[in-house]
Amino acid sequence: MKKYIFLIIFILFLFPMGILAEGEFEVDSNVTYRYDKNGIPTVEQKITLTNKTSYQYASKYEMEIIGDNPTNIRAWDSVGPMKLEIGNKITAYFNNPVAGIDKSYQFHISYQGKAAVHNGQVWEVNFPKSNDAYRLSVIIPKNFGRLAFSSPQPDSNNGEVIVFDTIDSGVTAAFGDFQTYKFNLKYTLVGPGTIVLPADTGYQRIFYDSLEPLPTNVESDEDGNWIAYYNQELNQSLLIKAQGTANILSESTRITPVDKLSVYLQSTKYWPSDNPEFIRLAYIYKTPKEIYDFVVNTLTYGYNNVRKGGLLALQNPNNSLCQEFTDLFITMSRAAGIAARELNGFAYTTDNRLRPLSLSGVDVLHAWPQYWDEKRQTWISVDPTWEKTTGGIDYFSRLDFNHFAFVTHGTKDDSPLSAGFYKLPNDTNRNVNVDIGIYKDYSAKPLETKFDIPKQIWGPIGGTAILHINNPNGFAIYNTTYDALSQNGIIEILPPFAKTTVSINLKPAWKLIFSVQTIIVTVSGIAKAYNIYPVTYLIWHGSIAVFTSVILLTMGFVATRAWSVHIQRQK
Repeated sequence: MKKYIFLIIFILFLFPMGILAEGEFEVDSNVTYRYDKNGIPTVEQKITLTNKTSYQYASKYEMEIIGDNPTNIRAWDSVGPMKLEIGNKITAYFNNPVAGIDKSYQFHISYQGKAAVHNGQVWEVNFPKSNDAYRLSVIIPKNFGRLAFSSPQPDSNNGEVIVFDTIDSGVTAAFGDFQTYKFNLKYTLVGPGTIVLPADTGYQRIFYDSLEPLPTNVESDEDGNWIAYYNQELNQSLLIKAQGTANILSESTRITPVDKLSVYLQSTKYWPSDNPEFIRLAYIYKTPKEIYDFVVNTLTYGYNNVRKGGLLALQNPNNSLCQEFTDLFITMSRAAGIAARELNGFAYTTDNRLRPLSLSGVDVLHAWPQYWDEKRQTWISVDPTWEKTTGGIDYFSRLDFNHFAFVTHGTKDDSPLSAGFYKLPNDTNRNVNVDIGIYKDYSAKPLETKFDIPKQIWGPIGGTAILHINNPNGFAIYNTTYDALSQNGIIEILPPFAKTTVSINLKPAWKLIFSVQTIIVTVSGIAKAYNIYPVTYLIWHGSIAVFTSVILLTMGFVATRAWSVHIQRQK
């Protein structure tokens, strides 16, 4: 079913400036953004001005205009409409001056703000920082979807009204379920080998429109990567093109079970979690949040041309790339007994602060860590690099829609290679292209099945038939069930274009079979009938005939000899 995702960009146009001397008047501001289904906001500021002196009074209120000019500006108080002057600033003249200590004056300013900016299928919430703290309420229509990401977290959210009780910093948020990206990836492979295709994770669903040429098979490894196999000649160079769409989620969902979390606690070259320094830190920083904050506060973002790994990043925190932020988080997490791994891929952004320095020449890639949340039973992505480069936007509580993973590193810290790294020497072409896409439905083709029955079955021993199951779709199929001769099971995942086989045991049969036997094979609820013809037991039948003939001939020979001996004795 088609889903729509909305990411709202709000811009707060009006912020109060100082009114007379600082501290002489107290300003309490409540700002409400009410959006219609088309993304047009009506903004209302409810302002209470309290005089803190007995010798000053206020007769007007000035606000600076930030961004595009608002329209349909109105101001009123309990008496009625207020006089307005609109220029580079908005000046509202009070009907009743605020005079007298602790005297309060309440008024309202309303205007129509800039229409929400549409970016693909997502709208972003982005309020700049204000000089004065205020209470922010955002009212959205139901068709905008749920709040998926917010930094800072709101104080309340009922799905329609989101409230921030006290705001004195910038606000970034997103509404919806997922964002769609279109991707075009190129791989160059010399000789037989494998490439890693972007795969489904808890945060993304991948759909391939084309993969040329098709691999001989696609398998899922222990980390959930989709490994595509190619069998060209030894020195043959093969250009592989993968095109499709990726739906990126903001909240993790469990795709496949993780049976062996211990592998994600192991010490490796770049994640030396058994180093005494990390063992010492594990007594201090015990939770993912504590480790995340330590990484953000310790490392300094900057270019380096060598991967440091967790230990060297800790010892030399300056000039650390996203890889160092990730390596340090993973190493500290594993030392603290928290399963952790790395994602490497593409991070979409138009913000220069977030744009990662290159990990692969002209193909600008990004790395970020994940940790295993035992309570939620899923992998949780965080991005300490982006929190560092944005100056404090929270990328721990929930990730945004902008992280597109190409490969997962968990059992190994440096392989398999991500898209963008399959290049010939001196290749300066861009092999990774990702941009905002348009969501579309992908209808599933039926799985292709074939049941191979042995050419000959030896009756008393039985035989083994092979059930072939092929996924012709450009997306993964999960929990495929099969049943044949009361032998059943579940295939947890069939990656796109994947092929797999299942062995089915044929029961022994001592009796002679002269009629057609029918076997019903059911795959994903679709049943097919396969026949075993008597000719399949020809050798078995022939063996029985030969054996019977030998027995009969032997018996006849023995009987003849015995009769002959008997006649001779009588003579």
